[in-house]
Amino acid sequence: MLACGLWYVIVGNAHIESIIAVRVEYQSVPADLVVSEGMIDVVKVRVRASAELLQRLANRDLAYPIDLSKIESGANVVPIEIAQMVSFNGFDILGVDPSYIVVEVDTVTTKTVPLQIKFIPMKDDDLQISNVGISPAAIEIKGSTALLHDLDYLEVPFDLNKVIKEGHYSRPLQLMIPDSLTVNTPVTTLSFDVVAETTHVEISRTVHVENMPPQYTIEPRTVNILLEAPLARVHDDVLDPIISSKIRATVTGNSHLKVGSTLPIQVILPWNVQLVEMDPAAVKIVNAKK
Repeated sequence: MLACGLWYVIVGNAHIESIIAVRVEYQSVPADLVVSEGMIDVVKVRVRASAELLQRLANRDLAYPIDLSKIESGANVVPIEIAQMVSFNGFDILGVDPSYIVVEVDTVTTKTVPLQIKFIPMKDDDLQISNVGISPAAIEIKGSTALLHDLDYLEVPFDLNKVIKEGHYSRPLQLMIPDSLTVNTPVTTLSFDVVAETTHVEISRTVHVENMPPQYTIEPRTVNILLEAPLARVHDDVLDPIISSKIRATVTGNSHLKVGSTLPIQVILPWNVQLVEMDPAAVKIVNAKK
């Protein structure tokens, strides 16, 4: 947009000095070349003109085209010739900042580089990843020869804390490409399996009784449970107390019970622990002691 600042008004003179910002547009860059440095966005033009002429430029988006069709590899001096703009007919051009630019130009090349996944480790060490794959595993990048010369691979970050349980995962990932480079595909697909390294551990639990008629009770009152738990949660054959506190064994009675009948034991487990077996699997109904 037009940026205009008044410097001063000459008393008794109808002309005003002002600084006007002009947007720069680059045109006709040869297909086999790329500008690596030196491009600017705005040229500041110091002008003198009547208030009427300056008013005509108010709220106008002024653009100065720079023709780069004749640039060559290396340093190129390009003059800023604002006076040629029709928009400044009738204006006195007092100065242009900058009056020229020096653009560094490089040849364009294409290079195939591999993609390298950078995993942000899981905070939960219960889970491990395996069978990691990425497709495509390499991409074609186009850009400055100098910039691509030292580019041996493209890093793709992925936060493993986004996965919370075992299973197979497949995720499309957006590639982070520098603005000066272009690629044949901006996305790759990461796939991997999440598994838990586990071990067996034994615990015992008192069986909680729910909805039992008062004349009955159960035998036995404890159950031995064999579990498959994350290896990182078992120390010296003892399950992590936080996980252990979430494990309960219960039986639920009903009005049709009689002495000698059995009820299955139900075991409530956290998501990262699996039941292997329990002894006994059921309890017997007996008369409650008076």
